[in-house]
Amino acid sequence: MPNCDPTSVQREYSIEGHEIEYRDLMEICQGGPEIGNLFIDGQRIGDNSRFGGPLLYSNRSIYAPIYVKKFISSGFILAKIDIMTNEMKLIGRRKGLIFLEKISDGLAYYYRDLDKTVPETMPIE
Repeated sequence: MPNCDPTSVQREYSIEGHEIEYRDLMEICQGGPEIGNLFIDGQRIGDNSRFGGPLLYSNRSIYAPIYVKKFISSGFILAKIDIMTNEMKLIGRRKGLIFLEKISDGLAYYYRDLDKTVPETMPIE
């Protein structure tokens, strides 16, 4: 996948015959992460959900940060989306930013900052 980051989301992906697309992208704040509606084969994922990027693919699932806005604070939770059924499961706790790096050995490797200085992992199973 081409280099992209949360402030410059790749709009379209083709994965195992499925078309994945971000639509209606917008910045959360000036210079901040972009979020948008996520579609798999033309079907919108999550009724009112807005997803950030970049997304990753592993074992028939897409992993993407989903934006969660609360009264006092907001952030991202990792979403696991089955590419065959479009079923979505939320993983882990809310973070200020989830900048995905890779999926390996049952873990999501990500950064909590745009400069990639705060690495973390979370189990995805």
